[in-house]
Amino acid sequence: MSRITNDLFDIGELAHHGPEDAFIAVMTFLGAFCIMFMVNAKLAFVTLIIVPFLVWIITYCNMKMNEAWGKMYGEIAEVNARVEDSVAGVRVVQSFTNENYEITQFQKNNKRFRKAKLLAYKTMALTNSSTYMMSRLIVLAVLVYGAWLVYSGELKYGELVGFVLYVNVLFKPIDKISAIMELYPKGMAGFKRFTELLDRTPDVRDRENAVEVPALNGNIVFNNVSSASLIRAASLC
Repeated sequence: MSRITNDLFDIGELAHHGPEDAFIAVMTFLGAFCIMFMVNAKLAFVTLIIVPFLVWIITYCNMKMNEAWGKMYGEIAEVNARVEDSVAGVRVVQSFTNENYEITQFQKNNKRFRKAKLLAYKTMALTNSSTYMMSRLIVLAVLVYGAWLVYSGELKYGELVGFVLYVNVLFKPIDKISAIMELYPKGMAGFKRFTELLDRTPDVRDRENAVEVPALNGNIVFNNVSSASLIRAASLC
């Protein structure tokens, strides 16, 4: 149940915030670029050249985060399953004196989960730091090339200041997209695990060519059953 609850929560967060934030980010991004082209096309082209590298970094890191978060959710599911089975069957564990075995298995699962979670957060840190670095490079390129345009008389001081401000506006949708990239692997990992659970074959299945019984009325009656058979069936139960 804890696995289903966590997966559905992540799916809900992605479905609720993902499309909304993505739409706002795209519209803000396009609007800022249009205004930047109106201020100075050359500076806008310089910014446009660097943006694809930023998109590539975000895409690459997103792939790594998908793998890391999927592995982490798999490990936490194993930990939860181990704890749930141990607590639910505590009497059986104690009757067979398997406490040390259960503790050892829990420690192994917990270590694997810790390793997977560290990998996931390292990947997230790489994504955020790379995005921040590329954003600062865009500002640096704009300042250097903008200063040259001001020196050559092709750009005014006020236009350069305004352009830098619009570049900062451009960073907000990029940060929002990075947040979506952080939310997307969690939601997709939860969705995949949830679909795997739905596609799993149940342990209790009907026999082949089983008779479908839409409804049962009345009492259960034993026909052609001797008392010896009843006693044997009762002993087996």
